[in-house]
Amino acid sequence: MVLGALERDGGRLILRKGTTHSSAVLKGFVRDTVADDAARIMTDEAHGYHGIQDHNARHETVYDHSGEYVRGDIHTNGIEGAVGLFKRSIVGAFHQISHKHLDRYLDEFEFRDNNRKNPHLFRDTLARLVTRSALPYERLTA
Repeated sequence: MVLGALERDGGRLILRKGTTHSSAVLKGFVRDTVADDAARIMTDEAHGYHGIQDHNARHETVYDHSGEYVRGDIHTNGIEGAVGLFKRSIVGAFHQISHKHLDRYLDEFEFRDNNRKNPHLFRDTLARLVTRSALPYERLTA
């Protein structure tokens, strides 16, 4: 399972590997990724999200399974689009992925998405590559 959060208006994308659709997993992901001062949290109708609102964040829901995809400015289209692009990257770039390394594929996709408007991406990537130590094959496959 892939969990995702997207900050509105060009904000950061966060993708994580999840284990189940349980309320504890979903609420833990929201708690770990959404800023404490967020005013709104928008999700689909999954039951595990019930009760994620707090003293300053309203929980607003769209009901995709009932055909409601947008209500005013409440929607999950951004994160659904990002997950759809990740799925297409499996077919087009990665061809197939393993559960064992899913978190690494998610990290790469997240990095690409969050840096898509960086005009110095090549320079920044190259600088990081030449200053990092090598990753031995044994550690990569451990």
